Amino acid sequence: MKALLVQWNADSTTPPDPGSPGPTAPGAIDEAALARLQGSSGRDFDVLWLQSMIAHGQRAIQIANAEIANGVNVDAVGFAKQIVGKRQAEIDRMQQMLAGGG
Repeated sequence: MKALLVQWNADSTTPPDPGSPGPTAPGAIDEAALARLQGSSGRDFDVLWLQSMIAHGQRAIQIANAEIANGVNVDAVGFAKQIVGKRQAEIDRMQQMLAGGG
């Protein structure tokens, strides 16, 4: 990712403003889900966590697929393809865990 930022002359070292909450990333866990997680434990926590992470991974795949379909930079498209494969494997594993298979 840093190599792509360098290639595009983008600054990869500037940290976000710590005083600013910043925008919520698509697929990020929302405040309501975070509150549910904080108020849960044991199996309930595990299920909520896995469901949240599956949704997050699915959104990452959607974004990566958009880059694959519309991207013009071959390196970014290649990176997006890697994301799809890795995230799908993670989602498959988390779904197995939810189903009680691991």
